[in-house]
Amino acid sequence: MGIVVAHFGRFQYTAGMSPELINTIIDGGGLLGFAVFLVYQHGQMQKRLDTLLVDFQAELKRIDDGFDNRVGIIRERYEAVISSHRSEHRQERERMHLQISELQRDLLSRERESVMNLKADID
Repeated sequence: MGIVVAHFGRFQYTAGMSPELINTIIDGGGLLGFAVFLVYQHGQMQKRLDTLLVDFQAELKRIDDGFDNRVGIIRERYEAVISSHRSEHRQERERMHLQISELQRDLLSRERESVMNLKADID
């Protein structure tokens, strides 16, 4: 809405409203003036709410993007830790296999030696 300016007993509206509409509002009394005020106020509040909604949606997008970045960082750390544990597990398993092979060879060697000693004792 524009501004109503008093000018020698007549009202002049500077932007948007016709003089006939201004005169009708003035002639309509206090309730019509209050109704016009409420309509104007509703329009202004709607503009504010629209602005708040746009700002809120932008903030949500920023938060969502930040969340995606943090999830990506956590996922990379998780993958690095899991990869490290898998590597350590593989190395430990290989070491165990080597120890088992050595123990089997040692056991087989002792078994052969005891068989040879048994044969020597029998002869």
